Order: sequence, then C-alpha cells, then structure tokens
Amino acid sequence: MKTLLFFSFGLIAFNSFSQVISGDVVNEGRSLTTNPDFKIKSTTEGVIVYDVTVNREGVITSTLFKAEQSTIKSTPLKVEANNYLRALKFESNTRYPQFQHALIKITFVKE
Repeated sequence: MKTLLFFSFGLIAFNSFSQVISGDVVNEGRSLTTNPDFKIKSTTEGVIVYDVTVNREGVITSTLFKAEQSTIKSTPLKVEANNYLRALKFESNTRYPQFQHALIKITFVKE
C-alpha cells in the first residue's frame, strides 16, 4: 500500500513539473501560479527550450534561447514561445533569492 501511495504521489509531482526541466526554481520547489499546458498549436512539430530568470515577485524577467536543446530554430516560433513564457507567473515570496533560473520546454504540436 505504501508503495502504491508513493508511486502515485511521484507520478503527480513529475507531471506537474514536466515542462519546467531544471534549475533553482525546481530545486526550491517553487510552483507556478498560472496553469499552463506548455503546448502551442502550430504548423510545425518540435520543442523550444529557454533558460528563464524569475525574480522574487514570480515574474519572468529574462529569457535565453537554448539552441542545443531545441529542435525548432524558426525566429517567429521563438518569439511566440518567448511571449508565452512572459505570461507565466511563479509564486512570490521574499524568502526566495532575488533571481532564480529554470529551464522550460515549450512543445509545438501540429493543429
């Protein structure tokens, strides 16, 4: 019974952070206050990965495209993903450092 409960909890936790790949935000357990699905409908399939910086207020203050981890190189799609990321908001608290980083993966799916 304990194994089943542990496995269920682990699966739920894994799915909730499945697109926020790594970084200080993940290590601190900082969660999103918005509920995105990290998918954008497009004519192209692939993924774009950004390194984002989050301030204490939970706002994404900067983004850096990670070409080596992305399968899409299109500038219009990078701009669309960047705009999508700028709308995300993480929980705010003064106990967090002034700035934290995270890698976030956006998946583009065909319509």
